[in-house]
Parts: sequence; C-alpha cells; structure tokens
Amino acid sequence: MVELVKESIRKSHPFTILSDSKNTKEAKLRKRAIDGLDQEKAKGLLKFLQFIKPENKKSLLTIGNILNEGEVNFFSACCFHAEEDRQKLVDKLSPHITDLICETMKRATENLPLSSWNFYTFGPGDWDFLAEWGILETILPYINDLPYPEKELKKQFQLTQSFVDLLSNRLSFSVKLSTLQRLSKGVEKDLIVKEAEVRAQAIYQKLRRKPPAIFELLPSEEARLERCKKEAILYLLFTEIFGSNGFLYLGLEVHGGYWKSGKLNERGNKYLPLTWFHPVLCQHWGPWAEEQKKLRLKDYEAFLGQIN
Repeated sequence: MVELVKESIRKSHPFTILSDSKNTKEAKLRKRAIDGLDQEKAKGLLKFLQFIKPENKKSLLTIGNILNEGEVNFFSACCFHAEEDRQKLVDKLSPHITDLICETMKRATENLPLSSWNFYTFGPGDWDFLAEWGILETILPYINDLPYPEKELKKQFQLTQSFVDLLSNRLSFSVKLSTLQRLSKGVEKDLIVKEAEVRAQAIYQKLRRKPPAIFELLPSEEARLERCKKEAILYLLFTEIFGSNGFLYLGLEVHGGYWKSGKLNERGNKYLPLTWFHPVLCQHWGPWAEEQKKLRLKDYEAFLGQIN
C-alpha cells in the first residue's frame, strides 16, 4: 500500500522528493534550484518540495532565486465554498480537510524563511469592485438572484476567515485574509480587461478538453468563453500585483486550470511562480467534498506518515 501511495503522489507531484526517487532529471532540477543557497535555505526548500508542487521548471528555479535574495511570501485565493450543486454556500468547512492542509503547511515550511501568507477571497465591499470590473454576473451567477446578495459575500468571508484563523494558530508566520477590492488600487483596469479577452480564447480551447464543473451550469459556448475571460481578469490582476515581487502563488482553489491553460502567471516582464498543494487538499472543502474524497484523503494521510 505504501508504494502505491508513493506512486500516486509522484504522478500528481512530479517535483516531490521521495527518499527512493531515482529520477535523474528531477535531481538535477532540485540541484539547480538550491544552487547558491546557504545550507539552511537549501534544506528548507528541499523540505518544502516534499509537499508542494511547483507548476514547472521555471517556477521551481524562480523560487530558488527568491530565496537567494531573502525571505519568501505566499499568497492564495479561495473560490466560493459552494455546495456540490453550486447553488449556495456550505454552512461549514470540513475539519478533516482543513486540518490536513494545516499539518501539510506546517511541515512544508518548518525550515523555510517565510515572511507572510496572504489570502484573498470575495467578501463585504467587493460587490462594487466586481461590478466595476465587469465580472459580477459571471463570477457570481447564482448570487445575483438572491434578495440580499451581500449576505452571501459576508458568509464567504467568514467561512474563509475561520480557515485562516486555524492556519494562523498552527503556523509560526503571519497569515492574513483580505477582500479582492484591495488589489485593484492603482492598476490600469482597461489594459488587463483587454488582455483577458485575448487570453480567454486560448483558455477556452484547452478547457474544452476537460471542462471544469462550472461549465455544466453555463448554457452556451458564448457563456463559457465569457467565464474564461472574467476569470482571466482576476488572475492577471494577481500577476500584476504579485509577479516578480518576491511572492509565489500557493494554489488551493478549484480553478487551477485557468492559471495553467492561459499562462496567466506571465504578463509583460512579470512572472509569478505557481505552486500547488496535492489535488485532494484543493477546494472544495465542504462536508460533501470530504465524503467524495474519503479514499484519497486516507491515501494522503498514509503519504504524510512516510515523510520525516
């Protein structure tokens, strides 16, 4: 069973460092990533890579460069904590899943020089921001029909805050939560929106091969393409703020495919390294999701038990 678990982790996390790994290419990339780092930073990065997957070679090497210059900062985004039918928010998050995320992050960063971990999600005050950027109806399709949609934004923020508080209590560095509107100050909106229109075409063509669940709720190709455009706006905004600025993106949200299919972490001369938790820990985190992930969560716990 242990070998099967390791093989599953290796396939989903190609850069992870397993004690019995014989992949020479991986070893060479790890060596390049830690080249020039002092002993403690090198040890910290190698430990981090046991649990967290860089998106590709460039992301891995960029993390090494960031560490070479000083401390690293994380940021993450949370999508709506929706029920399985995407028609309302859950009332609570799964303690089992959130506890595993905390344990994974605690072990992954115990030797890593870290400054902060910033979370962003929808919350009170974002209504006007989302409307101004033209993404309100697309990002929040069901919320628009509610009599008091602001309450749903508040609930989303509170659910995410409970998770962030849990992380803050378990980790040794700063973990904070903010709403999305704080990101948009001083950013040239029109340029990002125009660029998102171009990126959306490529994103949609790739996602059609393996459509995200949200596509099932969208009635037409036009609606799905529009969804890709609106998602691209948000992700390009993240890259504009955090790219080439000592940050790396730590992926936990369900829509990682948007990042990957549109290369939304690259904009002009800015580059944002992407990293990911194991897929079983990524959203969704409601009780319904825990039930669906039951066997995979058990396998992941077995994997954690093998890492020193």
